Amino acid sequence: MLLIDAAVAWGEWSARCGNWQDAAVAFETAAMARRQLIGVQDTRAEKRIWVLRAAHISVAAAMAHRRRGDPMAVAVALDDGRALFLSERLEFTSTADRLRMAGRTDLADRLHAATGLAVRRR
Repeated sequence: MLLIDAAVAWGEWSARCGNWQDAAVAFETAAMARRQLIGVQDTRAEKRIWVLRAAHISVAAAMAHRRRGDPMAVAVALDDGRALFLSERLEFTSTADRLRMAGRTDLADRLHAATGLAVRRR
């Protein structure tokens, strides 16, 4: 998180000075560090806290690229942020599937019965 914070501070300072090239590089550096951190923290509970703190990075990068006059980089920065946060919100396994993996088939079946979903057996 230290690299993310440092890169964001650099980007904010550069933006205040009107140096949009440096701001774009700084926010892209922060976005890269954010992607790497998310990649290694796929099961850590603390991730939810800092993911929200870093949510503005893609928008800041897009704004810096817009000020530089690079519309393609604007689109890439916004798509990068959207893809990252959508992937974090999506659950590829349902609650019932996680219960089954934990050996609690009984609870998974009760959950399916309560929600009216068809029971999936593996």
